[in-house]
Order: sequence, then C-alpha cells, then structure tokens
Amino acid sequence: MLSAIKAAWIFYSLVIIAVLFILYTVPAEFLTNNTPICPSITLHQTECPACGLTRGFTAIADGRFTDAGSYNKHSLTVFLIFVANTTIFVVFGVIKTQTKKKHFLKFKRNKSWLKQV
Repeated sequence: MLSAIKAAWIFYSLVIIAVLFILYTVPAEFLTNNTPICPSITLHQTECPACGLTRGFTAIADGRFTDAGSYNKHSLTVFLIFVANTTIFVVFGVIKTQTKKKHFLKFKRNKSWLKQV
C-alpha cells in the first residue's frame, strides 16, 4: 500500500510541476482564454470552489497577489501548497539520487576489492 501511495504522490507531483512550469512559460492571456468554463457556471450559474483558480494562478505568477485573492480566495493557499509539495519532491529526489550513488559506489568499490584477492 505504501508503494501505491508513493507512486500516486510522484504522479501528482509531476503534474503539479507541469502546472507550475506552464504558468511561468505560457502567457496568461492564452491560459485564461483557452481554459474551459466550469460546468457549475454553465449549468447552475453558481461558482464551485475551484472557479477562478486559473485566473488566480496567473495573477500570482505575475505577482498580483491581491488580484489572485479576488479571483478565488483559496488560490494563494493552493499555490503555496503546490510550491511546498514541489520543494519536498525535489529535495526527496535529490536525497534519493545521492544515496543511490553512494550505494552504487560502495558496491563498485567492494566488487573491485574482491577481484584483487
């Protein structure tokens, strides 16, 4: 079960990294004009909790934090969670890579020592 949770975390972390990458590379006008309208608005004329997140995220990427809060009051919180998760994911990946390199070097060194005997 732990490996399934880890796999899901890795998958969603990569999706979050892609979202953050898109926010800082694609123009805000393109994103706001090409995202679909929420079905809650089209069907019921009410906003869901996620309405305005795209506009809020693009405002945060442009440094307009007060505008982000007016688009969606939770956009800054969700954005900070995305950044925190990405930071933890990158640190975890670096630590994991470093420990694998150390284990590989120890194994390689021990193997070469065995050949000399």
